[in-house]
Amino acid sequence: MERPEYQLDFEVTTYFTMKEEVEMKIWDGSRIVFCSSEGTNKGFIIYQMDTLNHGIAKEEGIKKVNAFLNLLMITSNIDNITPTIFAESPKLLNPDRFKEMRMTITKPFTATSTIVAHFQKQWADSAGSLTSKIHMLSKSKQATIDRSLFWLRKGAEATSNERFIYRWVSFEALSGVLDKPFSSTERLVNSLINSLRNESAKILYQRNEGLVSQLVLASLIGGKNRNRSEELKEAINTLDKNGDYKAVTMKTALCIYEVRNKFLHKGEAVSLINGCNTLLRELIHALIRDLI
Repeated sequence: MERPEYQLDFEVTTYFTMKEEVEMKIWDGSRIVFCSSEGTNKGFIIYQMDTLNHGIAKEEGIKKVNAFLNLLMITSNIDNITPTIFAESPKLLNPDRFKEMRMTITKPFTATSTIVAHFQKQWADSAGSLTSKIHMLSKSKQATIDRSLFWLRKGAEATSNERFIYRWVSFEALSGVLDKPFSSTERLVNSLINSLRNESAKILYQRNEGLVSQLVLASLIGGKNRNRSEELKEAINTLDKNGDYKAVTMKTALCIYEVRNKFLHKGEAVSLINGCNTLLRELIHALIRDLI
């Protein structure tokens, strides 16, 4: 029996200029298309459903599009994104097969945005590849990554200070993939960073060396009066001997944790937040790639 096939239109404000139409297929065979645009990024998804129900079809279409956009944030390194706007109702593309169905008219929508970068097809292809890999994981690990991506997306939609908190939550959420409890934040951080490839950690350090230097000078003190900044400095000083960039990333992440504590509990360390935002985003991206 032929299944209902729907099209759900959407638009989202990112930083992409689409010079031509871009189409990609996701893990379940659904097709997502971005239309050529110089302003807002408009597109649509074409997908099939098991039941003929516009309401359920819209919910499923929204879920698929947002899941793809969340992964696109990783492959394209998006720093800002607005909530996606969806058409009021999906369009049924094969109505002749379901003539008894009362059709719902899809209302148009408008939005404004500023686009400052050219979209690259490989970002979409890479996002599609990540989607396939994630759906090969267990249901519990899929749910963990979905939660992390949810908070990562919230951060991309937020202002700088809120973004920092959301991204830390996104980072911590990934610990669920490791399937074990942690008695302290330090153990959680170290276990997550151990999941990184050393090459990934090296790239993180090289791209964020300026922030790392600031964290070394920030005199960040953790529990039991441990000087996290000094521990980071020691890890950097041994790089020439051991090349252990994961150790540097561990100490960097623990410094960021102390920045989080200072900001939340005392309103301090605000000058470090923007740099921490960038590093956290790149760390989450690297972890998701290496964990799956």
